[in-house]
Amino acid sequence: MLSKMPEETSEYLAAIFTFYGVFTLQGQIVEANDALLAAACLAGPGAWIRDAGWWRDEAARRRLQQGLDQAARGSRLQYQEAVHLPDHGMRRLHIAIGPVRSLDGRVTRLAFGATELAPPSSAGRGATEAEPVGFAARQAAILDALPAHVALLDQSGTIIAVNEAWRRFAAGNGVRDPAAFLGCNYLAACMPSDGSPPSPGDEQAVAIAAALPRILTGELQHFTCDYPCPTAQGERWFRLMATPLPLGAGHGGAVVLHLDVTTNRRTEEALRQMQKMEAVGRLTSGLAHDFNNILVLIIGGLELLMPRLTDGRSRALAGKVLAAAERGSALAERLLRLSRREPTRLQLVDVNEAITIEQKLLQQAVGGTVSIACDLSPEAGSVLVDPNELATALLNLAVNARDAMPEGGQLRLCTCRERATAPQGAEQVVITVQDTGQGMPPEVMARVFEPFFTTKGPGRGTGLGLAQVHGFARQSGGSAHIASAPGQGTTVTIRLPHHDEEPAAPVRLQVL
Repeated sequence: MLSKMPEETSEYLAAIFTFYGVFTLQGQIVEANDALLAAACLAGPGAWIRDAGWWRDEAARRRLQQGLDQAARGSRLQYQEAVHLPDHGMRRLHIAIGPVRSLDGRVTRLAFGATELAPPSSAGRGATEAEPVGFAARQAAILDALPAHVALLDQSGTIIAVNEAWRRFAAGNGVRDPAAFLGCNYLAACMPSDGSPPSPGDEQAVAIAAALPRILTGELQHFTCDYPCPTAQGERWFRLMATPLPLGAGHGGAVVLHLDVTTNRRTEEALRQMQKMEAVGRLTSGLAHDFNNILVLIIGGLELLMPRLTDGRSRALAGKVLAAAERGSALAERLLRLSRREPTRLQLVDVNEAITIEQKLLQQAVGGTVSIACDLSPEAGSVLVDPNELATALLNLAVNARDAMPEGGQLRLCTCRERATAPQGAEQVVITVQDTGQGMPPEVMARVFEPFFTTKGPGRGTGLGLAQVHGFARQSGGSAHIASAPGQGTTVTIRLPHHDEEPAAPVRLQVL
């Protein structure tokens, strides 16, 4: 059983060897498969391979140690050894030992693999020419047990075997006879259908076509490449991994694995998006702080100046300047909260009551061509939020909905309470704001929560509306999600933790 062996290492070894494991540079077992532990009579991780019960004598242990030392220096070694296997007596093993390197090129572990060989025939076949009969007998079961799509290639690049995962994937994507792959040249899969060489822009195909011949000759020991693949379920991303397949003198080839990494790539993309928003937040915070410092001086100067102005026109002009500066200060405060640098004062708020109070203002904001309908569940309850931020979030959503319905439509606000699927199954208050507007394509929807992103023309939007909604939900311990499609309107869902009563002590939510 493998619990900690690196995924790629274990898959390579499992596709090639009956007995395999990963050792320290001194030969202590880090991980090994059950077959190795049972055949070598070893307890498990922490044991030493030199203490295996299958070594015949001290000379065999010395040959093993020489192989370990050579691999620790960065070289690969293959040799044969007669061993005693439980319930099988004396058998010959084809043993391979090689280095496992870290990202900086250092040898940090040793990979060990062994396959049972048939005994030499009376016709005089040498031990070095023995066929890997033990592996051949187990090959189908080993390959079919792997979740990755696996193909074995001979030295010319012809596919000689594929596993069950490969066959299932092919059958699910329109290939009537997955066995038709057998006997085909694998390199042809890297070329366009018309047989021409891959174009320079097709980076994955170019890289695969260049690497596989070197894998087949043993010049290149490992190759990895991520590539997109259209499937019946849409585009998926796979990671191709290839390594030489040593089957004895004159019997070289390669094993090629294809792992579905679509979920991994989506997770990485979500992480990159989060990091980008955090970077924008830090930049926004710095700009807002400096901007606010300037406005403080302007507002302070105007407040000192206005009592001294006797001319009514001058006082009116100064009042307008002061009002503009105060609006700028309010914007700076929103930016600071958006970047999670400004503390928020939380209060217990009944969401139904808050929406009812704001409904008249929301109707004024959307105008007469848009009707507002409310479906407020009596069970919705209360949340612990900044009431001003909640009101601002509702107003921002209403304004966005209005702009998405230039010819009019309906804005629907709903509330309910549901049990979260998150840990502890805490109850959440759900606020849904739905419009019948134009909707958004996926490329726009992917960026709507980014600060300053807007599809509106110059002077028609700051790009902070939905960013404020997202920041408000996160700061309040909840989340905001959006669903939309062109011509199908937009639905924004805010989920906030439900609270029955206000905490005894004032709550201040600082940086998340």
